[in-house]
Amino acid sequence: MEDGSALATELPKSPSQRSRDFEFFVLIFCPLLNSVAGIVIDLYAPSMPAIGREFGASAAAMQNTIVMATFGYAIGQLCFGVLSDWKGRRPSILLGLSLFALASIVAMQVHSLEALLLARALQGFSVGSCQVVARAVLVDSVSGRRLDVAVIYLSLAFAIGLIAGPYIGGTIQQTYGWRANFAFYAAYACLLLLASGIGLRETLPAGVRSTPTHVFRVYKTILGESAFLLNALQLGLCFIGFTLWNQIGPDITQRLLAHSPRYFGATALAVGIAYLFGTATNRLLVTATTDTQRLWASNFAFGAGALTIALSGAHINLVFILAGVMLCAFSQGVVFPNILSRGLSFFPDRAGIAASLLGFGMLIVGSAGLALARLVEIHSGVTVAGLYGALCAAAILAMALNRGGRSPQTLSDFR
Repeated sequence: MEDGSALATELPKSPSQRSRDFEFFVLIFCPLLNSVAGIVIDLYAPSMPAIGREFGASAAAMQNTIVMATFGYAIGQLCFGVLSDWKGRRPSILLGLSLFALASIVAMQVHSLEALLLARALQGFSVGSCQVVARAVLVDSVSGRRLDVAVIYLSLAFAIGLIAGPYIGGTIQQTYGWRANFAFYAAYACLLLLASGIGLRETLPAGVRSTPTHVFRVYKTILGESAFLLNALQLGLCFIGFTLWNQIGPDITQRLLAHSPRYFGATALAVGIAYLFGTATNRLLVTATTDTQRLWASNFAFGAGALTIALSGAHINLVFILAGVMLCAFSQGVVFPNILSRGLSFFPDRAGIAASLLGFGMLIVGSAGLALARLVEIHSGVTVAGLYGALCAAAILAMALNRGGRSPQTLSDFR
């Protein structure tokens, strides 16, 4: 005679139990998915000097690999945003992760800078699916306070990817070489692809899907709001302020100062922690200060960071440079949540599409700014200070232009 507990285990799960199991899967899977967006730019940054030596490419040319990934990421957010609302979440992420794994495998095999640039652009494009689908699946599957907590985990996973990526990449580069970083990308994508195939079910019902024509009509309306566009510009400047060190840092620490890739990874980790500390400071100040006061305080800290870098003078003094860069990253952590929340508030009934367009605008501005920074040859602390000082001036100008602006809008006509 079979034991009662054994019989119990054979009974099918109830719909409510299956729903709870799927929600638990989503709460684990979506942050892991979102972390890919965090590591796509930064994980391989410590390898840029080694790749440049192998391909005979300059530091400026190698920085194009970050620009291409960022630009592809921007386009991917728009394309996968439309696809996920049209064909569903599951096919979008299966396609995106497959393309990301393919691009990573191609990047492992390349023997020229031109081929690497194409692979990096495809990596950036395909990773746009990760952030779009991670957000959408959470909103589809979780509600109430659980959703609030889930979004925190989602943001934390992205931030951890940004912060830990350079250190992990530096360790892999120093131990196994630069191609191993792309093997890591491919393996991570394949694991997530397997998890998607086994555990992820479609969360967007067929009856509520939008056609591309409908989505583009909403895009057009949102893009007609000048204050929204200025918010995207401000977010893009924040993105440059946080990621600029990951573009110029490898050349400074490894080529000019002859430190190891792991050493650069440690400096990037310190910059990332400063950014997180700025975000935590924002939460402490949010009830005691106004948005405008925090924006001005952030710009003041940004300017102080640029001046600290300038203390390095005509030499490369890493103490002054790193201290200033960390202060600049701290300032961006303080200001970023305020700019993002204001941008989303313009279209509260289309927050998902607004977030997609804000992300697109941020990354377009970011890739353009990083491309311009690539043209500057780093040879002293004053040069680095000039880059951050120009960025601070642009941030102040954008804030001044965006002080006025219309009230939040709605898009009820497009429901």
